[in-house]
Amino acid sequence: MEYEFAIIGGGIAGSTLTYEILQRKKSVILFDDGIQKATTIAGGVINPIMGRKMNIAWRESEIFIFAIQYYKEMEKNIHCNFLKEIPIFRPFTTKTQKEELLSKINNYSNIEKFIIEIKNDKINDFCNDNDGGILIKGATINTELYINNLKKYFIKYQAYTEQEINDKNLKIDENFFTINKLKFKKLIFTKGYKEKIEGLFSYLPFKLAKGEMLIVEIKGLNLKEIYNRHVSLIPLENSKYYLGGTYEWNTLDTNTNEWAKKELLKKLEKITNLNYKVIKHKAHIRPATIDREPLLGEHPQYKNIFILNGFGTRGISMAPYLSKKILDYIENKSNLPTYYDIKRYENLYNHSNKKGTIK
Repeated sequence: MEYEFAIIGGGIAGSTLTYEILQRKKSVILFDDGIQKATTIAGGVINPIMGRKMNIAWRESEIFIFAIQYYKEMEKNIHCNFLKEIPIFRPFTTKTQKEELLSKINNYSNIEKFIIEIKNDKINDFCNDNDGGILIKGATINTELYINNLKKYFIKYQAYTEQEINDKNLKIDENFFTINKLKFKKLIFTKGYKEKIEGLFSYLPFKLAKGEMLIVEIKGLNLKEIYNRHVSLIPLENSKYYLGGTYEWNTLDTNTNEWAKKELLKKLEKITNLNYKVIKHKAHIRPATIDREPLLGEHPQYKNIFILNGFGTRGISMAPYLSKKILDYIENKSNLPTYYDIKRYENLYNHSNKKGTIK
């Protein structure tokens, strides 16, 4: 049998992309190595306003509205409730932040549509910030539930295989690709950080970042919003909260570190004075890039081999929108914005070496 697409990598990008392909009535198989993904450890926050200066978190503000609507439709199709719309509270941490924000609202209308309220007092009696802040329209995804239920959905439609794909089980012919005797017209790699370590697109300038997170129990806090102050404190159930995350660029493994735990707890103590208990400590590697832009496009040497990667911490927000972008590029020959297109790094690809080629 000949399939239209093979998707290599089953994290947030690969799973969302496979779902979108099925919605377009195309044949596809997702090849997933079955190893725990960064996605399933991440907080899963959709946050349209970020940074100390409280700017729109991405070039195209519609990406956030699109993501929430996309996930709502997906919930209906796969019969799983993994999305929760929840306000995000950003406290004012400097004397000028409020004035700067009001100026942006007056001069840049796009930011206003994401703001629920500007508060002049604290959000919670047990939180330490007293100078108010903003309530932002946000959402969270239960990432583990999301990935696991999409997997069941793909299995139902015979679109999932648990297998790691490498040079040994991938063959390139003139008009198609072969994996396990199955033929595919197009390959899309969505391997996350592993693409930097070994892959056809390893020439691209990834800047991998290790992140660590905690699950903590804080009785009596009763926080109804995500609290975003240098870290994200996300309400779960039964007085438990997700606390993340850290950034480490030198030691890229999934081992947890005591210094990261201490750093997270120090930031938690700036949010609240209530006692806490650490329940869980995990680490993952984020597929960030040197210019903080995603990586979409076709391989410079091998035609019909594509990549969707480089989301960094924004995978949950960007996956629906960019899955649509890459498929429109492939199927409709629509142009990719230069800040997405990997053609911006063609000069890094060297045909004379083995990096980024199939042996």
